[in-house]
Amino acid sequence: MPEGWYHGVFQSSLRFCGLLTCHLQVRMITGDNILTAKSIAKEIGIYTNGIAIEGPDFRKQSPEEQKETLKTMQVMARCSPQDKLTMVRRLKEMGEVSSHVYCVACSIL
Repeated sequence: MPEGWYHGVFQSSLRFCGLLTCHLQVRMITGDNILTAKSIAKEIGIYTNGIAIEGPDFRKQSPEEQKETLKTMQVMARCSPQDKLTMVRRLKEMGEVSSHVYCVACSIL
């Protein structure tokens, strides 16, 4: 497949779901390295001016630091399943509602 084919697919999906216009914070959580994750997230409109962090760095933070990071985090790369669980727990502690969507197209990349 040509490079960048996913751009239109994800942009269409995000627009269809209204995620970019209804004041929801969309985050990319991936096992990819930070450069790949930031590049793809930027191309599809998720990574704008927020924080991009790697799972190992997130793990080193205290619970309060994690909550502060999550306020503006848009990309978490090199993350483990435990990082995802921790992120959801912190968001719940902050009174946020969290949902996880697995994208098969992401796995193809």
